[in-house]
Order: sequence, then C-alpha cells, then structure tokens
Amino acid sequence: MACLRLHRALSELNIDSRVLVRNSVGNHDGVYIASPPQSKWRTRLDRLPLVRYPKKKIFAWWSVNWINSGPRPGFADWTPDLIHAHWIGDGYLPIEWLTSTGKPFVWTMHDMWPFTGGCHYTRDCHRFHSGCGTCPQLGSRDPHDLSYRSATRKEKAWGMAKGAFVSPSVWLAETAKESTILKNARIEVIPNGIDGKLFSPGDRSEARKQLSLPKDEHIVLTGAVGAVSDERKGFHLLTAALRICRETGRAENWRLAVFGADAGPDESTVGIPVTYLGSVRSESDLPTAYRAADLFALPSLQDNLPNTVVEAMACGKPVVGFRAGGLATMIANGKTGRLAEPFSPESLAAALCDAMKASSSIQSSQDCRQEFEHTYAWPGPAQRYAELYADIIGGAVKP
Repeated sequence: MACLRLHRALSELNIDSRVLVRNSVGNHDGVYIASPPQSKWRTRLDRLPLVRYPKKKIFAWWSVNWINSGPRPGFADWTPDLIHAHWIGDGYLPIEWLTSTGKPFVWTMHDMWPFTGGCHYTRDCHRFHSGCGTCPQLGSRDPHDLSYRSATRKEKAWGMAKGAFVSPSVWLAETAKESTILKNARIEVIPNGIDGKLFSPGDRSEARKQLSLPKDEHIVLTGAVGAVSDERKGFHLLTAALRICRETGRAENWRLAVFGADAGPDESTVGIPVTYLGSVRSESDLPTAYRAADLFALPSLQDNLPNTVVEAMACGKPVVGFRAGGLATMIANGKTGRLAEPFSPESLAAALCDAMKASSSIQSSQDCRQEFEHTYAWPGPAQRYAELYADIIGGAVKP
C-alpha cells in the first residue's frame, strides 16, 4: 500500500512512475504484473534452504531470495532512469538483482530484511551488528549458517551500489546504520505518505451505523494484516491489558473492534465485548473503521512506521502503543496518543484508560490531524522522494 500510494503521488507530480509487482488485487493505473507471472512455487522454492533447520522458530517472516533469476518487466518500450525497490522478499528478486541492472536505485526499507541475514524482524537479536550467523530464529549454532551466508551476499552486492536506502522511521534508520551490511550506506528518513482527503475525520455515528457497531459504547480499534494471528502485532498483550482494565473497573461500556481478522478470541479472553470486522477489501473502506472508533491501539512488539498509525491520526484518532521501534517517535505521548512501557500489559492498560478519557476532546482530534498534515500528508513525502531521485541521478527528474 505504501508503494502504491507513493506511485500515485509521484504521478500527481508529473513523474513517470510505473510499478512492477508479482501479483495485484484490482486494477491500478501504471501497475504491471511481472512476466512471467510469479506463482506460489517461487515462494516454496525460496524457502527450501530453511528445511535444513528443523529447530527454527521464525518471529515474523524469513526470505532467502537465492533464486538466480528475477522477473522480466511487464511493460514494453520503457527504460527507467532509476529503480525504486520496496518489499522484494519471498524470492521475488535475487539479492544480486538490484545492483546487476546497472541503474541507480532507491530502496524503501519497510522492515529490517535489507540489513539482516534473512529475518524481516530480529526481535531481541543483534547479530546483524556483526554479519549474523548462529541465528536464534533458525535454531542454529553454526557461525557460518544460512543467515551468515545471506548477510555476506548482501554486503558484497550492495556495498558498491549507487543509490540510497530510505527508512520511513528514525528507529529503523538508526538500527540500519548499526548493521554490518549498511553501515557505510547512504540512509535517508522519509515517512510513508497518506492521502489526507480520503483519510480524514468524519461522522462517528454514521460510521458506526455502517459497521453495525453500538452507538453508545467506547470503542477501541485495532487492526493489521494478521491482526490476531501474528505474534509480532501483540494482540495477546492487548487482550491482557483489556482484561486488566475490566478487572479494575475502568472499561465500563467498552468494546474492541478488529479489522484484518474474521474471527478470534471472544469476550471471555479479550475481557470486553469484541467485534471482528473482517479483512479490508478496499483502501476506501478503512476510514469508516477509524471514524467509528474512540482510539486506535497497535501493541506491536517490533514495527517500523505502520500505515495504520498514520491513517488513524489522519482521521483524528489518538493512538496507543508501546514505546518501541518506530512507534516511539510516531506518537507524541500525551498529545497524539499514549505510549506504554514495553511490553507491560499493566502499562498498556493505563495508557488505554488515559487515552480513552482524553479521546472525546476536540483538542485531541485536532492534535492528531495537525501532526498528520505536518509530517505525512501528500504531497510532502513524494516531493522529498523526487528531490532524492534527482540528487542520485544527477539532474532533474523528467516528467
């Protein structure tokens, strides 16, 4: 979504932007499917080396990207001046592909994979500081295991490349600079941008009516891809915090609403009534969910710059999360939301209660929207990317 949103914003700036993807949901101008189409067999083949590690316990995701052939462009008679990579895991592109084209590049790092030996989030591991090996997620004791070999390939392939790595968050940029792979790379910070016309404050009663949510309850909204099933998103910590709120009498008339899941734990586990809104089929459906809520909670264990947090603030909703990863600098504590101490359900419960008390304030909504417009609203981030492109290729980007 971040890639597609940037593509649209660049087009508004009269930059000839085209997007090459493995697959696409819906029809989007300027988006092309890789030729030949990349089916599930490529993902399975990419993960074959992991079979050697029966004790592995992957925290978020793992990409090897060892297959020595990349996709061919799905458009003809067009040669780009610069290649902008986004998320290329799951075997989509081999590690060496980015620099083998001979083109200057920009790579937006949406997670930690560009500077690790294969994991997309490291959790508590810092072995990327020294080139990986003995990988805890692989359950490996070998200093020259798959993670070490992948990190060595990345360091060699990207060390001589002409271009820049972009981090949406200050946290990820600072973390990348500590790595063996990107310690000498050019790293810029440009946040993900959002369309402030689509994501904007709106009528709460009407939004609740559309989603069949009670009009007189206090609603905590949460959501993500794998909102309930992905351990990294911290749903188990949110439910623990909500049970504390209920047991201490501070969650009267509260309800949890969840997008990104069709089903999950019920009230006996969550602590308060819960409504599952299902998967989001269209970007245009998201603002309704935010407008229906009193606040948005994202209790991630490790995250970069979640689009959901930006979307919530654009809709004037305060955000509650842990003081960890990108969230630590995204949320202005006491102004655009509340930060809890990692990873304490008790601290999260207190943050939720404080944020709920303040959520009805007009000032709270205005602060969230103001922060969004200052930092994340188009065309600001797209203009910064256009300036970066021009600097890298040594001249103005041609329309």
